[in-house]
Amino acid sequence: MKNYILLFCTIPLIAACNGERKNNMESLSNLKKISVVNAEDPICHMSTLGSISDTLMHKGSLYGFCSTECKTKFKKQPEIYPVQLIPAHNRSPL
Repeated sequence: MKNYILLFCTIPLIAACNGERKNNMESLSNLKKISVVNAEDPICHMSTLGSISDTLMHKGSLYGFCSTECKTKFKKQPEIYPVQLIPAHNRSPL
């Protein structure tokens, strides 16, 4: 009886482990199709044009960052970091 219970509990676990996994590279490629308001990362001043690793929506605008670490630092105190904005007529998906 114990063997049947063990078998009954093990089969769903094996099936769950064999499930389809999401490809994270697809979501990273979507970052290239967005339009952000800043020309450079406000933390490290690297260009965000063509090389965005993470984004943050702040006061209704989408900001691009070179890394999650820079985004986290900006998110804690956004008011202390000056942001070089891209003029609206020059913004285009990356």
